[in-house]
Amino acid sequence: MKKGRKHSGRIQIKFLLILPVFFLQTESSSSQIFAGKWKGYYYDETDKRNYNKKQFLSIEFVLNIDSSYSAYSYTNLSDSRAECRLRYEIIDQDSIRLEEVEVLKPANQVDYCLQMMNLRISRSENSNELILSGRWHSSTESCGKGAIFFQKQR
Repeated sequence: MKKGRKHSGRIQIKFLLILPVFFLQTESSSSQIFAGKWKGYYYDETDKRNYNKKQFLSIEFVLNIDSSYSAYSYTNLSDSRAECRLRYEIIDQDSIRLEEVEVLKPANQVDYCLQMMNLRISRSENSNELILSGRWHSSTESCGKGAIFFQKQR
């Protein structure tokens, strides 16, 4: 009987030593889920001439040393490419909110419509790739709103 208790105690101690390592690995892998480049497109439902035209853009999440991200969006304009700094908020395990908060390039861009995106996190059925999809709207109503989609690049 006494021997059984010692064995049981050893198992409990080993379990308690292994448990924190498991949680550290889980947290580390989940904190890296967004890191990297994402390519995608959006539709502007308010633009009647180009209602079904895909507008291409990409986002990038750079993993910082403290496990936070620096995030950026890149949008091809008619004569240049816009780069914006993004603010992100992880809503829950399958939702994230992104908001363009500052135009970085071109430096002289004054009439750029900043986007706010509410996105669901999922995986594609065919390739198991990570996908962000949802709705976007602009900082001003006259700039548009619609559907948006991103797929993580390998």
